[in-house]
Amino acid sequence: MSLIIEPTAISAFYTLVKDGERKSGIALEDDLQAFVVYALLRNIDNNTLKEFSFAEAFLEAFHKDDIARLEKLVDHSLIYAGLYPKRAEKMGLSRSYYLDVGVMASEQLSSYYAKIKSSYYEVYYKIACQFHSLVEVLKAFVGVKK
Repeated sequence: MSLIIEPTAISAFYTLVKDGERKSGIALEDDLQAFVVYALLRNIDNNTLKEFSFAEAFLEAFHKDDIARLEKLVDHSLIYAGLYPKRAEKMGLSRSYYLDVGVMASEQLSSYYAKIKSSYYEVYYKIACQFHSLVEVLKAFVGVKK
């Protein structure tokens, strides 16, 4: 990977996502590209990510309709599945653990937003349906083999 020099963090992450798309052969729609970029930006300084309990967070958020927590869960699942895919195996979890949690949380958010008639339901539905592609783009830009 070459050095990326961009005027802002946003443009640098867009460059990385586009590089991941090129390397993976996956073309994301604009709203999904933006989601990946902003998920990375929202967590750029997150030092507590490694202590995050995915299953516990999902169950609590699911039962309490904690939308903010579900949104964080989607971000964290994407980052772990795409940037640290071997972490699940090291913890004795299935290879698809983070991917599965991300899809479930996205589906829950889509359902919630559909109930309140928010257009966000479409975005989270797309994220749930294409979560695997989002993960593959992240893996490609960091050079993780399938």
